[in-house]
Formats: sequence, structure tokens, C-alpha cells
Amino acid sequence: MKILSYLTAFCFNTKKVKAIVLGADPSNFSDDGKRRNLTKVFGIGDGYTRYFQGILKNLKAVGLGLEDIYVDNMIQDYLDAETSKNKDWIPHAIKNIPDCIKSLDNIDKNRKLPVLKY
Repeated sequence: MKILSYLTAFCFNTKKVKAIVLGADPSNFSDDGKRRNLTKVFGIGDGYTRYFQGILKNLKAVGLGLEDIYVDNMIQDYLDAETSKNKDWIPHAIKNIPDCIKSLDNIDKNRKLPVLKY
């Protein structure tokens, strides 16, 4: 599995998080079949609202906004295949579970926040 680059989580204030939004990985080929590189998870703050606007609409429906959430991916690095077509995704994700848990525990030590997966 070739790892191509990394992106970072999104959060306004880790002390005020009400929910965690967890994606799969950043791999996407939505730029005319080419991979679009983003700097933040789901392109939040990168000017690519299309990746997060549906999720944000759902969050707003339950009274949450950008200032209320911590957003990250199960796998933070870009992979060489789009998520749904990546035969190596599950082994790669399993390998990342300890790092993902550690990252989320830094936000929610008591594991009481809801985790919304996308």
C-alpha cells in the first residue's frame, strides 16, 4: 500500500467539543479522475465545501455546527485507491485503530461524546 500524503483533523476548540465526526480516509478522485489533495479533513477550510456540506446539514439538523465538533478520519493518510474500491482498506484501517483511539481519547478521555461516522 502506497501512502501518498497526510491531512489534519479539524476542530475550533477541543475544550468545547460536543460530538466527533469520523470519516473513513481522505482518498478521493473527484477532480476529473485525479486525486484531490486537501489539507484538512473533508476539505474544511480548504474551499471545497462539497465534501462536508451534506454532513454539516445533518449536524445542523440536530443543533450542531462547526464550533461544536471534532472531525477526523479513521485513516489520516491518502491511499492509492478510492475508499470503496480499495481492497487494502480494511487491513490498513485495522493497523490504524490504536492511533485513531489515541487521537480520539485526547479529545474525549471519558469516551462520552457521540461519534458520528461517515
